[in-house]
Amino acid sequence: MNMIRRQIIYLSGRWIILGLSLLFFLNFIGCAHQTMNIKVSAVAKKYCPRAILVTPFEEQRIFQGSKEEVIKFTNHFQKTLARLGWPIVNRARIKEVLTESQMQDFLNSNGDVAGAKKLAKLLAVDVVIFGQLLCYHKEIDRGINHQNWPTTVGFSARAVNINDGSVLWSITVTDEDSLAVPSSVSVEAHAIKVVNKAITELISQGVKTN
Repeated sequence: MNMIRRQIIYLSGRWIILGLSLLFFLNFIGCAHQTMNIKVSAVAKKYCPRAILVTPFEEQRIFQGSKEEVIKFTNHFQKTLARLGWPIVNRARIKEVLTESQMQDFLNSNGDVAGAKKLAKLLAVDVVIFGQLLCYHKEIDRGINHQNWPTTVGFSARAVNINDGSVLWSITVTDEDSLAVPSSVSVEAHAIKVVNKAITELISQGVKTN
């Protein structure tokens, strides 16, 4: 009887150790949770834009970050579109064409379709992308012994055909990436991954780039 009891205690101990090891392993490698909602119109799968203007992203009330981070995110979003073949009007071209007053209008144009339409005509643009940065932060108060600090990136964007005001496509993404080593991935690096994946998914769903 004592022998059986010792075996039960021994096996129970091993299962507890195995369970704790598995928990530590999962905490170490981290996990990711993403939600992505994409809507693509039938027109977007046929329409080839001549030139696309990306307006500066605006931050939502729930956004936890600085203005500089919003600008960085907008620039990366624009560069990723260009790298993947979209006919993006770059900032140099915008500064070349617009007056100082018009440039200020551009910087404050997010969500203003009427204002963006005026600027689009000056730049010979037929599609304008409006975006919002929903969340952009690293949490430091979660996880066992603060080892699992997730970075969270979320944004929404929509492409509007300036000729008729129709929405060609829209996308909303929220991505939480939990990693064991806080210094291994910055929020900016995480944002780059999220944008790349989102734009690649848009293309895979048939959105024409040019």
